[in-house]
Amino acid sequence: MPQGTAITNMVPTVGGGAVITYTIAPSLPSGITINATTGIVSGTLTSTQTGSQTYSVTATNTGGSATATITLVFNSAPTDIALSSSSIAENNAANATIGTLSSTDPDTGDTHTYTLVSGAGSTDNAAFNISGNNLRATAALDFETKSSYSIRIRTTDAGGLTFDKVFTVSVTNVNETPTNITSSQTAIFEGNATGATVGNLSSTDPDAGDTHNYTLVSGAGSTDNASFSISGNQLKAAAVLNFKTKNSYSIRIRTTDAGGLSFEKVFSITVLESPFATGTGNLPGSQQITAASNDVTISKGYSSNLDVTGKDLVSYRWSPAIGLSATNIANPIASPSETTRYTVTVTNNLGLSTVVYVTVNVIEDYNLTPNNVITPNGDGVNDTWVIGNLNTYPDNTVQLFDKAGRMLYQVKGYQNDWAGMLNGNLLQEGAYYYVIRIGNKGFIKKGFINIIRE
Repeated sequence: MPQGTAITNMVPTVGGGAVITYTIAPSLPSGITINATTGIVSGTLTSTQTGSQTYSVTATNTGGSATATITLVFNSAPTDIALSSSSIAENNAANATIGTLSSTDPDTGDTHTYTLVSGAGSTDNAAFNISGNNLRATAALDFETKSSYSIRIRTTDAGGLTFDKVFTVSVTNVNETPTNITSSQTAIFEGNATGATVGNLSSTDPDAGDTHNYTLVSGAGSTDNASFSISGNQLKAAAVLNFKTKNSYSIRIRTTDAGGLSFEKVFSITVLESPFATGTGNLPGSQQITAASNDVTISKGYSSNLDVTGKDLVSYRWSPAIGLSATNIANPIASPSETTRYTVTVTNNLGLSTVVYVTVNVIEDYNLTPNNVITPNGDGVNDTWVIGNLNTYPDNTVQLFDKAGRMLYQVKGYQNDWAGMLNGNLLQEGAYYYVIRIGNKGFIKKGFINIIRE
């Protein structure tokens, strides 16, 4: 007889004379009554009762009385559900038991069945199942994916009364083996410094936030371990590498997590041929260009065509910028006023950078190239006498003489502007003798210039 449920009327069967009155002992619980005239027991139980109770019903008439017994069996709803354990380690087997369910019930000895039911808190019911009184994980759970689940469980007693409760099931983390190692770079330019970094190592690990230690270990693929070292998470070259000697190395690296689990991987390290920077020069006192090299000589006032060559280069950074036509191209023109060592940092399509050098030696050889003809007719071609590279030596003196040795023209700091004039008058066609002096250093250049009028 559950609380709050109307009982089926209990009607007495009587033999003999008419019953005058019915009585019952002990008293019925709240909500249940006996009709003193008819003897019918009826009503709805309104109080909490447990177990069973036997009652004596006495029927009385004029001839005397008779007594019979009835037994009422009471059933109260469960009041709580307990779970022996509400956590499970990740990577469990399918249908692994999480904990054992038990019920609190006023009815001692009552039996219970358990089910997962919908309602508030049942969000993750699908990930679990119940077998008997065991709560189980249907499939393997992963801490990193989801570490807390909400489920709703119902206990039903033998009389059909129920109680629902929401549980939080926690998934605990288990140290898992790293699954991969990567290096930010697996190539290096030859000619590296000892201890130069090849790349930064990192690990793939199911355990987010785990820390890792890296070591070079023996095993398949560890042939060239001795040529490298590891500091922290940096893979370094332990020696100067040379492309022509060996351009590919095989090493074996182990990553070990904080819990001691490890993973190993073989890497192939490529040695790249270094780019090469060159420049052109000229023969002293001449305009003749010399072969390109990384150590060239030019006359003061002349230029060197620089160039850097290499495979898959994508960017350039020249330094110092002084005397350069550009600093971010492969082939700038260098016009330094003094000997300069140019540095160029080059980067390839892998993001690798290296530095190469070219030295441009500047000599003060007074390498002047005077024109030997002027045609001052106003056509814009050879209208004035041009002395090539004279602007490099501003402390100059230029003199012109006729055939008789008379000085016709003299100027200090000549600007390539003489147009065959003397005192505002045109000189006659013919050959004239020139003398060029530079400062007080004793340099003198002599020759002839011809005036031709067309």
